[in-house]
Amino acid sequence: METNFLSGRDGHTWEENQSVLQWTIFVGNGLSPLEVCVTSSRRQPSDKQITEILERRKAGRSNPVFIVVLNTEEHIVSGCSYRDGHPVAIHELNRDGAERICRTLLNKATSEDARELLQLLLKDFEEKQAANSRQSQASHDVAYSNPVKQVEYLWKGGESDKYIKEFLGEKHDDEAVAEIMGAALLEDAVGSAQWEFNKQDEFRTPDGKIVTGWELGSVVWQTSEIAEKTPRGFRVQGDLFESVGHDIEETDPDNNKQGS
Repeated sequence: METNFLSGRDGHTWEENQSVLQWTIFVGNGLSPLEVCVTSSRRQPSDKQITEILERRKAGRSNPVFIVVLNTEEHIVSGCSYRDGHPVAIHELNRDGAERICRTLLNKATSEDARELLQLLLKDFEEKQAANSRQSQASHDVAYSNPVKQVEYLWKGGESDKYIKEFLGEKHDDEAVAEIMGAALLEDAVGSAQWEFNKQDEFRTPDGKIVTGWELGSVVWQTSEIAEKTPRGFRVQGDLFESVGHDIEETDPDNNKQGS
């Protein structure tokens, strides 16, 4: 193990029989104290590997346990502990930041204080990893698929309209962003399993003009209102935008997403 990680603190060796890695255990304060178990590896462990090590060290005891694996090649850190009864694996932590976290946990006066802080940290890491995963998927969708689908994916992930508009703005101008957001709003209102917006879809305006689905989406996004959905099209502020060439099936209104 790297000798300068948590330097100045006394640790003892853990002979982990099912691993060739050398482990050092640092112990916190109080009854059933926190244990920070540290090792070094040239490879980042998988979720399965680091979770299995956590379970073997925990072994049914009440002590909070935090597994830390230092990646000597990329100078990043993986960690694993329990949150709300289930193991949480986190990766690509900054090494200095991980060391500060470990020192803070070990300095807590009681194991309960350390456990509470560890729970909060794991919750934060989980949320950040989930957000990164959503953004990664959204980036893929923007680059290789339908950006309307990408907006729906981010909505389902709980991202705000402000964030989505900023994200789309990296690849699209303001007019296109409005069209994409509005098209996603219409598709979500109808139910994408029944009908998918296509950029070439056409609608007839109340004055007889033909507009694309995205152009209609821009109108909807700007007015933030879908008053009614019918098999013939959409009513926006009382005006019917009639679908040209295909029917729009209505869905359960409880599944609708209104503009925001």
